[in-house]
Amino acid sequence: MGNYTSCCIYVHSRSHKTKIIDSNGHQRVVNVPIKAAEVMIEEPRHVICPVDELLRTHRVSSIKADDELQAGKVYMLFRVVRVNGKVKEEELATIINKATCCDQKKRSLLRWRRKSTSGEAKIHICSIH
Repeated sequence: MGNYTSCCIYVHSRSHKTKIIDSNGHQRVVNVPIKAAEVMIEEPRHVICPVDELLRTHRVSSIKADDELQAGKVYMLFRVVRVNGKVKEEELATIINKATCCDQKKRSLLRWRRKSTSGEAKIHICSIH
């Protein structure tokens, strides 16, 4: 039997806001509609990756600059050189932990689910709408 922990990040979708987390774990909430290009101009040499895509593939994928960020979704900023690269689960857990521990006053909910089977740890994060 393994340990089982769960992680969920909640951003209130009716408020027309989305959460962006950088690679250091700093987070900011931005109003939507906003294009990805507007965020990438403020953060040169970075791309925006949806957290749900990151968790599904364990790879950094970039959304197009013309795409609009969606309300209630969580996004992460990664350096351009990391595009299509793998993300370690421990690294992802550290970033999410930093981002949510200091944000208890806001409407965020953190649940960890960590399943240990044959030495592998699985960490899942989901948006709640």
